[in-house]
Amino acid sequence: MAPADTTPPVSSKAEAKTALKNLKAEQKAEKRDRKARKKANKQDGFFARIKQVFSMTRSYDPNIGWWMALAFFATFAVIFLIVTLLLNWVTGLLIALPLALLAAMILMNRRAEKAAFSRIEGRPGAAAAALSTLKRGWIVTEEPVAMDPKTQDAIFRVVGKPGLILVTEGPSHRVSKLVQKTRKRFSPILRDTGVPIHIIQAGRGDQQVPLQKLNRAIKKLDKKLTKHEVNAVERRLAALPISRPPIPKGVDPYRTRPDRKALRG
Repeated sequence: MAPADTTPPVSSKAEAKTALKNLKAEQKAEKRDRKARKKANKQDGFFARIKQVFSMTRSYDPNIGWWMALAFFATFAVIFLIVTLLLNWVTGLLIALPLALLAAMILMNRRAEKAAFSRIEGRPGAAAAALSTLKRGWIVTEEPVAMDPKTQDAIFRVVGKPGLILVTEGPSHRVSKLVQKTRKRFSPILRDTGVPIHIIQAGRGDQQVPLQKLNRAIKKLDKKLTKHEVNAVERRLAALPISRPPIPKGVDPYRTRPDRKALRG
């Protein structure tokens, strides 16, 4: 018998070539994607973030570049002169340059923080955004512990070594009733513990604290509790149910209309 012909047909060779081309194309696409991801990661690096913060701050304060330059050269001149007189100019240059850069960065961060607060000031939840920057030792509730659904006035709870701090959001004359109700709600739980209740009003009105000074005002309060007592107070307060406004989900209180048929009887 004649040996069988084992050579693959022409169509199978063409399919193999096509599959090989597709494989090479996929490998090239993967290489391009990896390069693009590496480039994006580089763009999201330290200097890119500084550039982004600087651009955001400049939109609020157009003179930020001049203030940073003034902070840099003033710090550099003072430190360079002092170190040069005490040691030598090379050491003065090595010490003054990084400290001058640090002074310019600190100034930019302060102005950026002020710009960020100015953008959210007056909006619902602005006080919560400011309180979220509090560091360790403070327990802040993300949701308000009391809220008026019509005016959107709110009260946020902070627990720390000074005790219980209720931070209000809204005009003073309008949020006072909400403060009284919230204080009455928490007072029976803290009566036996001797934990003080502080009221701090966030805003631009009389006897109110601006957002950029809110955390500073909280930290200035006298310390009364230890770290363990702070956790114990938080556990007590967290056991209370959150008072939510009696509004069904998905209903806008500003767009609700009375039922005219019910009014006519």
